[in-house]
Amino acid sequence: MTFLTILTLAISTAFFLQPAQLPDGKSFTNSIGMDFVRVEPGAFRMGFEGAALGEQLTKVTEFGSRRAIWVPEKGD
Repeated sequence: MTFLTILTLAISTAFFLQPAQLPDGKSFTNSIGMDFVRVEPGAFRMGFEGAALGEQLTKVTEFGSRRAIWVPEKGD
């Protein structure tokens, strides 16, 4: 009986929870101060091909997405 009660409570709680609402703009700052930018659906490249003095080389990788995603903005 206890298992059935817990299972019913878990299912009903999951049913009534709403997903987090993301902002409609092009950028936002979350509750801990991280800045994010919106990347629209499609293919894009992430990484850096050249390296300035003192910077680490990063492999450029192509990504694709069917919906908009939020990525952290480069920090200082």
